[in-house]
Amino acid sequence: MGIPHLRGVRPRLSLHDFAPYVEPLTRLRFDNYTQTGIFTTTKINEQWTIQLGLSNGTDVALWQKDPGNQPTGTVMIQWTSPNQKDSFYFDDNAFNNGEFGYNNLQQIVGTWTHKFNDKVYTATEVLYMYMNDAKTHPTAAVPFQSGSFPVKAGYASEWGIVNYTMFRIAPAAFVTVRNEFYDDKVGSRTGHATSYSEHSIGITWWPDKIVTLRPELRFDHSYDTAAFENGTRRNQVVASMDFIIHY
Repeated sequence: MGIPHLRGVRPRLSLHDFAPYVEPLTRLRFDNYTQTGIFTTTKINEQWTIQLGLSNGTDVALWQKDPGNQPTGTVMIQWTSPNQKDSFYFDDNAFNNGEFGYNNLQQIVGTWTHKFNDKVYTATEVLYMYMNDAKTHPTAAVPFQSGSFPVKAGYASEWGIVNYTMFRIAPAAFVTVRNEFYDDKVGSRTGHATSYSEHSIGITWWPDKIVTLRPELRFDHSYDTAAFENGTRRNQVVASMDFIIHY
């Protein structure tokens, strides 16, 4: 058995942002967002890439007193098909002892992307997150939460799945259809122990190289309890638009 030739190792010291999309998904409001540490990307061959990282935790400053401020590992593996139309990306985004903290999430993620042709693409992602021994109220060690304090103490988990399908309708514009399901088991992310679905459609258009316009229409539903309008409604509809200037 031979030792594989490594095509390149790229180390970096960074404030790392793992959120893959800009739109405010239910899950992306509350998942791991930034990690400060050392991360390496190693391309083994044309199909396989491995990323390894060591940080001080998730969404916590190096000098901050928090149970989540501890050595935290990251492992990511990506496989790309020879025809470049499929990619599978699995990662254990953050792992340590999982002790309840401001945002000490243990997060496991898998992503599949597929290119049908030059005009149609799709991306599907599944994630599972948890913390151990969560409390339902502020404590001396954890006075604040990134999401919410759960409605039930103990093991606090949540999972979600989302799909993006993009249709290019012009050289500088495409339509995105997004469907998501998210289950906040004990309300530790959203404050409500319920599952959610979200469906949206939007357009991304570059009228020139400097400006991007992105209008979107979105519908959300909570299944087990009313989670919107301060716990009075199960449904909400949101119309929004981003106006982005690149510089």
